[in-house]
Amino acid sequence: MNGFETILPFLKPIEHLILGDSISEVMVNGSHRVFVEKAGFVEEVRGLAIGDKSLMVAVKNIARRPLSAYVERRVYRRARD
Repeated sequence: MNGFETILPFLKPIEHLILGDSISEVMVNGSHRVFVEKAGFVEEVRGLAIGDKSLMVAVKNIARRPLSAYVERRVYRRARD
């Protein structure tokens, strides 16, 4: 199981953003503030909320994984662009 398969179940409200081809970065600032970077611009995504418990579980799972698991995905996505 890769890193994204581990955390995506806890991030269902923003899964479409994480997997979106036009979005280069997803930033979560608490359970009710989500931002995305598209074409070099950062914008807030309104109307999305992640439960505090789900967010904490996702953060803990990310912290447990080697950094390389996430860097590889980001580098692959950048290479496709």
